[in-house]
Amino acid sequence: MVTFDAAEPGTDARAWDAALTALPALALPAVDRVVVLAAHADDETLGAGGLLARLGASGVTLEVVCVTNGAASHAGVGRDELVATRRAELREALDVQCPGAQVHVLDHPDAATGAHRAGVRADLARVLDAGTGGARLLVVAPWRGDGHHDHRVVGEVAAELAAERGVHLWEYPVWLWHWGDPDAGLPDGARALVLRDAEVVAKMRALGAYESQTMPDATGAAPVLHARFLRHVVRDVETFVVTSARGAADRPERLGAEYFTELYGRREDPWRLGTRWYERRKRALTVASLPREDLGRVLEIGCSLGHLTVDLASRAREVVALDVAERAVEQARQRVADAGLADRVDVRVGSALDTLPDGPFDTVVVSEVGYYLSRTDLADLATRLLGVLAPAGCVVTCHWRHDVPEYPLTGDDARDVLARGLGLPRLVEHVEEDFVLDVLARDPRSVAALEGLT
Repeated sequence: MVTFDAAEPGTDARAWDAALTALPALALPAVDRVVVLAAHADDETLGAGGLLARLGASGVTLEVVCVTNGAASHAGVGRDELVATRRAELREALDVQCPGAQVHVLDHPDAATGAHRAGVRADLARVLDAGTGGARLLVVAPWRGDGHHDHRVVGEVAAELAAERGVHLWEYPVWLWHWGDPDAGLPDGARALVLRDAEVVAKMRALGAYESQTMPDATGAAPVLHARFLRHVVRDVETFVVTSARGAADRPERLGAEYFTELYGRREDPWRLGTRWYERRKRALTVASLPREDLGRVLEIGCSLGHLTVDLASRAREVVALDVAERAVEQARQRVADAGLADRVDVRVGSALDTLPDGPFDTVVVSEVGYYLSRTDLADLATRLLGVLAPAGCVVTCHWRHDVPEYPLTGDDARDVLARGLGLPRLVEHVEEDFVLDVLARDPRSVAALEGLT
């Protein structure tokens, strides 16, 4: 059994960086309803505040359940006063993260859920069964191994109920970061939800509502959640230990060459790149977004059949185009030759995981590629791209935004990981329901500035 002292400094938050960076990414399953459980008011924000912000903006039915009344967090404070304070803080925090969420406060005794386990189970079962069930439900709960009595009991009950109903279960650690040893690794099934900037901000604002836990009390006693502990919360990922619903497939770590070899073997143009107006328009927007008329030397990662390659070559002095599928490379070479551009385009078999061609490159294109890779792959790619990018170079990224469960990442997640890894100013941001396109540039000047108009 884990024992720890919350008042101790605990594990340095930086010690977890490598383990968290290596975690596979997580995306929301296809669900109609999400029920987020907290043993105490503030657990939901500490462990899943970014997720709550995402859910609050998604339109999915969202319910938050606080199991205990929180009356045991402070000695010497009147019970009724503390219970009222913590309930008000919960509502304020949720109003920031997910104002439309339905809130249930079950009011079980704090620090005594084990003695009241049957009642906790009955109440949680009642909440879960009051709405949409089946595989379209996601239950989010404290991690069973978190080392805190109430977290363990609520987590165990949640796991029992989710297993009985065959639904998705995500468990979030809170205290693991404080007492855990990064060298011992993370729990099996741990995954990282990549947070967007607005979600991180919403989480931090919501955490500010919990002054009873983060500020000294009236007697001057140290806060329950001290600053060193709170550093664990200030991250661009949240970690969940995932148990998928019965019959649901886990996302792969990455999709390799064999996936694309099979894809092109079944169909010459799997995405109808040459015939769909959607694809032609997206290519036109991609090329038009690039700030310099002369693209210079271009690196295109994931060129597929070469449609975008030809468009880039019309404005470039040289293009080096890579694709992992030999059949796609053959078609791309033919398309380039037919366009009369073979003298300036070199189409090669290669992937984002390989050693990159020698730079420098003035323009780098990563279009519809990132979601096939892991977070670690993309972070490494970003580092290597910086090594071949010219001093005034730019990187354009473009990704499909609708979720594809067989892909390791969503398009939004791939975009965010690349942008953070590159760390370059965002010159262009084009966001539609279907895709998102960014131009990240070493030189942050606008096109008008480059033309001397401003």
